[in-house]
Amino acid sequence: MKPGRRAIACLAAGALLGISADLARVGLPGRLGTAIWLGLFIGTLILLGARSADTEISLPLAAAFVGLGALLWRDAPALHALNLLMIAACVVAGSPLARQLGLAARGVTAWALAAIETGLNAAFGALASVIEGDWKSLPIGGGAREVGAAAAGLLLVSPVLLVFGALFASADPLFADVMRRTVSVDPEVVMPHIVVTALAGWASAGVLRALLGPPRLPADLAIRGGGSLRYVTVGTALGGVTALFLFFVLLQARYLFGGARLVGSATTLSYAEYARQGFFELLGVTALTLPLLLVADWALDQRSPRDRARFRGLSLLLLGLLGAIVLSALSRMALYAGMYGLTEDRVYATAFMLLLAAVFAWFAASVLRGKRDAFVRGSLVAAGITLLALNALDPDALIARVNLSRTVAAVPTDVAYLGRLSADAVPEILEGMHRLPGPARCDLMRTLDERWRAAGRDEWNVGQLKARAALERQAPGVRSECEREGPEPETS
Repeated sequence: MKPGRRAIACLAAGALLGISADLARVGLPGRLGTAIWLGLFIGTLILLGARSADTEISLPLAAAFVGLGALLWRDAPALHALNLLMIAACVVAGSPLARQLGLAARGVTAWALAAIETGLNAAFGALASVIEGDWKSLPIGGGAREVGAAAAGLLLVSPVLLVFGALFASADPLFADVMRRTVSVDPEVVMPHIVVTALAGWASAGVLRALLGPPRLPADLAIRGGGSLRYVTVGTALGGVTALFLFFVLLQARYLFGGARLVGSATTLSYAEYARQGFFELLGVTALTLPLLLVADWALDQRSPRDRARFRGLSLLLLGLLGAIVLSALSRMALYAGMYGLTEDRVYATAFMLLLAAVFAWFAASVLRGKRDAFVRGSLVAAGITLLALNALDPDALIARVNLSRTVAAVPTDVAYLGRLSADAVPEILEGMHRLPGPARCDLMRTLDERWRAAGRDEWNVGQLKARAALERQAPGVRSECEREGPEPETS
């Protein structure tokens, strides 16, 4: 497809996607509308891509449709956001542009530039398509072409007209009254439709331009380490970090084997507080180490085989110490969760820590063996597998099951937190709430009824359907018990 015609196609598709976004917003439950609209976007990308030289429907785009199913599977907001992120990554990775550039076999630099370009096109790509469009090639008569050009001009100036009209209406009550009688529409009703349609259509046209356009990244973009720093410089910097890691690991070994008594004598914290305070800090250290190693590998002058071997050895030592830090962090989390139960933060942070461990293992197998271009591909696969595992694990249901199974007199369950979990947790809560004392069980039952029994159509997913079915099946007995027990007598 010629660039001018491709620009017009992107604008037309963007307009249709903008209209469909508003229709999905007002006519369908939230998750269902989002999934259907994203399916339309991916289908448009495939259709327009098939009209160009590249007709392959890639594996990432097929994976994006799996992500759409995940949107309708679980109710947890965190999983919803992660699934949307996975769909976006799959769309970018499977686009015709990504395949033309060979992004599947490119390194971090190419992926970063492609992401930046896609973002800029989302903001300004529609305007560029208006400029690039081959409007003279449209099979319409001269008069119709003039009308179309005038309509395009009116569309472009419409935001300015709306702003000026609003200012004039505020400045002159007579003007406002005339406009109100002439244009008999309610701005509070119309404006949301205009804003959603315009923003969704504008961004869609721009992203389609980025994903369907010809490669704009330089063909000879350096994707391997091309730095000029000597090993003495890089090794000294990395060696300082390694020494700090070694000192920390040796200290950690002492406290891990010394237990609560040693921690209490050395700090003012309890062992559980010590574990809680440390995990997220160690997670941050682990996450920051990855860009450090990538930059060091990129900056090193790798023409000398001896320097490459020394850098590989130092990096492996640092990764080994990092592995010990990961084990320390996970042991802290296991200790804290064992004493206080699970929360969403603890589950997702632990999953992220395990993902980082897998990414570092892949770093050693790819970058340190001179295959830097394979690092991003393997890391994305690891992230996708982790997200699919989270969807299958059902974190909120796991939290409810684990916390309710720990309900004993010495370890009270945070009933208020259970009531705030998503619909995914409701069947597990109903299954295990008999372990709770009567007042807590009745309070939790009332909370579940208020949230899910008469919920509206704001969202739609399998998790909510299962929650309502479980309430219909299991809750009547609990409600009857609570009605017989009645409220607790007030104490003076």
